[in-house]
Amino acid sequence: MSEATAQGRGGKRGVAVFMLVIGLVAIGAAFLLGKRVIAIGGWPTADATVIERGVGQPEGPTGGSRNARFVPKLKVAFEVDGKRYESTGRGPVQETMTAEDARAWVDAVPEHPTVHYNPEDPSEAYLEPGSLTLAIIAAIFGVLFVIGAIASWR
Repeated sequence: MSEATAQGRGGKRGVAVFMLVIGLVAIGAAFLLGKRVIAIGGWPTADATVIERGVGQPEGPTGGSRNARFVPKLKVAFEVDGKRYESTGRGPVQETMTAEDARAWVDAVPEHPTVHYNPEDPSEAYLEPGSLTLAIIAAIFGVLFVIGAIASWR
């Protein structure tokens, strides 16, 4: 075997290992997110009252003003066993959107929405349990990366 062939295989195997790691991380993240969304959907619910509405910028970089992204800002209050709690959580994943979409979402929330709260810690509560869509997409990409890693190993 020539030195160039050995170097070519080593480079391909390095890419394969990288793809395998990325794929396994994506599959793991998909599993954890899916498990969390399902758990939140099974939490008890409480009637809440909206105490603040608005639209804001997410924490961290947004990609510049041309690609400005926003998040709905909503604060609700609710009671569990006679104790008052407040939540600003829309769901387990912070989704960014255009300012118009964020405003439309905030405006569509009724004055008295239902929250899903963690029975072990009611201060953790969400208006929406979340969607499995992101978990499914991450799992699909993870599987594709693993298949690509296996195929490029040869």
